[in-house]
Amino acid sequence: MRFAAWVLLVGCVKAPPQPFQFAVLGDRTDEPTQAAWEDVVKDVRGLRPDLVLTVGDLVDDWRDPVDWELALLAREWLAPVPLYLTPGNHDIEDVESARLFTERTGFEPYYSFDREGVHFVIVDNSVAESYEQLPQAQRDWLTADLQKNASKLTLVLMHKPFWGSFRARGKPDPLHELFVANGVDAVFTGHWHRYAHEKIDGIEYYIAGTSGGAVWPNIQDYRIGTAYQFLWGVVEDGKLSVRTVESSGVHEQDGLEANDASALFAERGALRAIADVERGNVRVEADNRRDVPMDLHGTVSTLGGWKSDVPRVDLMVPPKETAVVDLPLQRTGEWFPLPVLSVEYPLPSGRTAPMHQPVDVLRPVKVPAAAAPVIDGDLTDPTWTTAVRLTEFGDAQGQRASGDPTEVWMVADETTMYVAAICQESHMETLKHQYTERDGHSVYDDRIGMLLSPDSNHTYWFYVNPNGAIWDLSVQLDPRVSDLAWNGNFRVATKIGTDRWVVELAVPLSELAKTEAPEWRFNVRRMQPRRTKEALWAPAWDAARPQRMAPLMFVR
Repeated sequence: MRFAAWVLLVGCVKAPPQPFQFAVLGDRTDEPTQAAWEDVVKDVRGLRPDLVLTVGDLVDDWRDPVDWELALLAREWLAPVPLYLTPGNHDIEDVESARLFTERTGFEPYYSFDREGVHFVIVDNSVAESYEQLPQAQRDWLTADLQKNASKLTLVLMHKPFWGSFRARGKPDPLHELFVANGVDAVFTGHWHRYAHEKIDGIEYYIAGTSGGAVWPNIQDYRIGTAYQFLWGVVEDGKLSVRTVESSGVHEQDGLEANDASALFAERGALRAIADVERGNVRVEADNRRDVPMDLHGTVSTLGGWKSDVPRVDLMVPPKETAVVDLPLQRTGEWFPLPVLSVEYPLPSGRTAPMHQPVDVLRPVKVPAAAAPVIDGDLTDPTWTTAVRLTEFGDAQGQRASGDPTEVWMVADETTMYVAAICQESHMETLKHQYTERDGHSVYDDRIGMLLSPDSNHTYWFYVNPNGAIWDLSVQLDPRVSDLAWNGNFRVATKIGTDRWVVELAVPLSELAKTEAPEWRFNVRRMQPRRTKEALWAPAWDAARPQRMAPLMFVR
């Protein structure tokens, strides 16, 4: 009886209010890893938030209904927790994609809502690069919405971090001033695929790292914000606290400053290590795109079939210049794994970021002269018995390619190179070949393609999917001009079998060459969307730098 009375008394005491908890998911684009996306979302579900939001770039291709289905599985995994979506530049790029965004998600491109005393504002800056480029109608709506809710705890979500490009660099930012004037408490953004955080004029600014998309450099490291992650927000007693939750654990560090994150995003490709196997050396090149000197230190590490007697890298790079150092490097066995360049990359704040990337081991290829084969998708033409055959492919991390086997054959006559590709596929029922039109979105299908550079100022980039649909463009490097309207005079035939698909392709060399050059440069890349795997001849797929492509010589 006494126990029952005690229970009754306790039942009358008002329980303290529970904190309001939410999660913010980062980008899922640039060859998304669906398994990583699933792992992140299910980690979020396990924490039982009150709601979940994104910062945009949910899908790689807004035209692809399959990609939408894969991305929006998050709704099923999170149910009954609601998922609120913010559009990114991969989700919306024009009026039609904006209409489809609403049709597929149920959300307008910009909107606001209240939950547990918190006012959430979703801004659509998917096609804008500054506040001034936002449509006037959205700017008017945003101003009115913020003014109306200025007394509330207000959190803004948008895709591109305008704050990192402008206010954090000391440049005028009218959007930041609008936020300050109306008491915005925090802003969550994405786009840069790495976590960063700064407090500016009382506003907590965050960049969410990727939750399943590409990371750069090729390293999962919480110290530079590149591990797969999400942000975890807690509102208690009217105050907001935010942590990053990553594969390595929960972190409360401030993260990178905006200038540091911006530098790592903007300076992709500024550091290179290119091996000349015949000469037995590796050349490390560093571009300094800043106005102050850059001091670089690191090593070239070797495993398996590689050896370096002097692996240490020390470079002082003057402002706006490039510095190089040559180190000995010998191949003693297997090609893979490739050597790795590891440096502590200096950041504008004075901190350093660990950076690891495979050495560009450029394996030269000699293409024999032969009569033209019949381009019909049937590889029994006798010409192919004389072809050079490429079979040992790697990935962007310098490891042996782990997807299904790929083989590429090449021969040439005086005007044309002929290419055959055999793409084995262990699950033909999942082969992705949705697109059929020229220059369509076959770049999201299974595909194989090349970079071809006949000289130091031009690159031609093309893919072929299992339907024989070609996507191609030309790139002039100085001045930089990309021309997607360019169409090479290719002849192509494909055939889909029971355990592989094959391509035969005639590439008009005489049409591509602008000047006489002793050798061309090239790379080969096969993409398997089902496995999010790629197979590369040279580890860097870099259309802007022919020096990172393998030498290609024609035997006349």
